[in-house]
Amino acid sequence: MIKLAVLKIEEYHFIKLQQVITLYSYKTIDIMKNLLIFIICFNIQSFGFAQILTDIDEVTPLNENLVAIKKGNQWGFLNEEGLLVIDFRDDFVLDKAKTNSYPFFKDGRCLIRKLINDKYLYGYIDTKGNEVITPQYLNASNFNNGYAIIIKISKEVIGYNQVFRKDLTIFKLDE
Repeated sequence: MIKLAVLKIEEYHFIKLQQVITLYSYKTIDIMKNLLIFIICFNIQSFGFAQILTDIDEVTPLNENLVAIKKGNQWGFLNEEGLLVIDFRDDFVLDKAKTNSYPFFKDGRCLIRKLINDKYLYGYIDTKGNEVITPQYLNASNFNNGYAIIIKISKEVIGYNQVFRKDLTIFKLDE
């Protein structure tokens, strides 16, 4: 059985992990940052396993069987079993929801961005945290029904300038 335990001084409250959605609106950074410790545990017959997560600032709703959790300026993802399946990282693109922003998966992909050659480029990771599409786009949207909208610059060499000894290039913006 999967449970989420919230410890507050000497009080213990147990709820199912799927009900973590009700906790996401409580930002521990503002309310009780030092009073709350989230412990995710599941019991396997005669022995148990516990994962202690401290200093969690935000917990988001369950989406595609994953829960995004924020620690400082980084986000990570827990699976339904309460295991940290995608470690904390700072390259997620945050989607603006009604009240707060957080990363999420859509069609098994999550949007990331990396600074490459002084430009932010966008790509995607899968639900295991592997880069499935390396950051190469100037802008990108989340997947929807297997498709995403991207903007990419393509470079085409159309000739050579012998005076300057440089290639003549055309840059195209592709969508």
